[in-house]
Amino acid sequence: MADSSLNFSSIVATPTLYSWAQAYNAGKLFAALSVQKDKTEEGIPEGEHDGLATLGKDLLTTFEQEFFTLETKDLTSIKDAILKTTAKVPTEIKLSFSCAFLADSVLYLFVASAGKIYLKRESKIGAIIDFSENKSDTVKSASGYLQTGDTLILETDAFSKVIPLQSLADSLDHQSPSEIAEILAPLVHEKGDEGAAAAMIISFKEEAAVASSLIEDTEEQNTPGESINDTPSTDPKEEIALASEEKEEEPKLPVIGKEEIDDDMSEGSYKESLNFGPSVRDDIRGGGRESFIKRLSAVGGILGRRRLRSSRIGGSRRTLLIVGAVIMLVLIFSSVFAINQRNSSQKKALFNKVYAQAQTKYDEGRNLVDLNRDLANESLKESQKILTENKDKFGKDSDEQKKILALLANVNKELGGASTSTSSGAKTVPNSESPYLANQIDNNSSHFAQDPSFVYYVGSSGVIRIDKGNDKETTIIEKDFGTVGGTGVYLANVYVLEKGSSSILKFTESDGDFTEGTYLAEDQKADLSKAVAIAIDGSLYVLFSDGSINKYLRGSEQTFAITGLKKALSGPSKIFTSRDIEKIYILDKGNSRIVAIDKEGKFLEEYSSSVIKSAKDFEVLEADKKILVLSGGKIYQITLK
Repeated sequence: MADSSLNFSSIVATPTLYSWAQAYNAGKLFAALSVQKDKTEEGIPEGEHDGLATLGKDLLTTFEQEFFTLETKDLTSIKDAILKTTAKVPTEIKLSFSCAFLADSVLYLFVASAGKIYLKRESKIGAIIDFSENKSDTVKSASGYLQTGDTLILETDAFSKVIPLQSLADSLDHQSPSEIAEILAPLVHEKGDEGAAAAMIISFKEEAAVASSLIEDTEEQNTPGESINDTPSTDPKEEIALASEEKEEEPKLPVIGKEEIDDDMSEGSYKESLNFGPSVRDDIRGGGRESFIKRLSAVGGILGRRRLRSSRIGGSRRTLLIVGAVIMLVLIFSSVFAINQRNSSQKKALFNKVYAQAQTKYDEGRNLVDLNRDLANESLKESQKILTENKDKFGKDSDEQKKILALLANVNKELGGASTSTSSGAKTVPNSESPYLANQIDNNSSHFAQDPSFVYYVGSSGVIRIDKGNDKETTIIEKDFGTVGGTGVYLANVYVLEKGSSSILKFTESDGDFTEGTYLAEDQKADLSKAVAIAIDGSLYVLFSDGSINKYLRGSEQTFAITGLKKALSGPSKIFTSRDIEKIYILDKGNSRIVAIDKEGKFLEEYSSSVIKSAKDFEVLEADKKILVLSGGKIYQITLK
């Protein structure tokens, strides 16, 4: 969830054989990314277009890990994180990556390889970064201050070619990001062959992160007319117009209409946008103080007259004493009033600073929950620490303390629900919930796979296919296999792992016939004698009895290892994933649990239940938030987080 001052929406084209794109958000971090393969190259090997999706997701995951582990997030450090991420892109792949990060009121912008970033301010629109060189080792960057009502558009290179600047400008007139997306999305999807088009549209509704821009030293007061602003990582004069760091001159932006962008991004206008209004001393000079002084004068007059009458003092002297008493009272009460006002301002400034920092960490943690549980917990714990250390600095039952305690309760709830282990009350469900598992209940075979229409398994005669609609069985591959260590199906191709030969056979279907081939590349040598299962999502994963996993892409082994697992796998027997789900799930019978890891191997969570101890197989329906487990001839359901 982004900051309340931000409103955003995204547009992403449908992936094609040659291209894939995504729009990304986590807290105040936004990006539009695409990977693309040249159509002029001869053909695409099976599964390679899914390899593009895997590559794109890997890049986002890598960037997320690089970014959120930065101790200091500024122009240089974020640029280095992007360069480390894009170093993973193969030379034959075209990359487009546009990124924005909001730190308080300072906006950092980056384009890697190719892409565009536009800014609309009032009635004017122009390109802040326009980069189309397609060099994966090159990053252009810019930074500057935000103003209320600014709209930012991050585009991949392909999006800028599909949507011309004039069409973009027309759509931005008095529209919210979601309305802009509704206008432009049909234009993108009309280009059915342009799967690399993606954009993120961000509107800044109010002063961005204004609370965290308060003066650090709360003893100070600004004089009337002064404004308070943050200082970006470099000289504001160099960044005022969101100028590219490679250029010394302010960029001349292409403008739609007759006006030119010249003064709109001046330092003065930025200061005005962050003006917090009159100072405390102005408040004291206002009408409230005048009425206050009148009341003090009346009280002072009464007290003075009583005292003078009792002393029988003359008229002139009495008048002087009354005036003196009034002046003294005014000075005393004015001082008390000013001190109270100053303390109130300091307390308000402290509250705004504390609450904004804690809220930012809380939102950051919630956004990371589904992406990276460890990083999510770190952000949530930082929010918890900020709130706990400052909750007693405000009056008991004050509005400030109530708000802090309410946010602290939300943080504690998130942390309490972030346990990596879920003891699940599995419940039985009808066999109709899973045709895949139902077909295994009375079948003694141990290696099953499925696609949307069929269930597959290896029997004594070869590979048998069962129609989910009518349970009809057909032997589709007649072969006397050796000891099988796993089977899988991907895009109608059937894969069988033979332990004895340490090979993975690939059977390609053509007009109902299957042609045998070898999946592993010729230079790949692997000992598969201890393999127990395989799963395929474009990459192929081999699970071994010791809990290790080998990952292959187009027949070549990739670097892969499970990390962050507190208890080692014991007797793992099944691995489950597909191109439609985000995680990899492992049936760990020895520990009576199902373990979930991300597709980089990082441990995320686990689900424990006594029925898993004797489980034969399982499947995961992420969209329906459930795991279905076959155990003891029955199908059980466990609820996903």
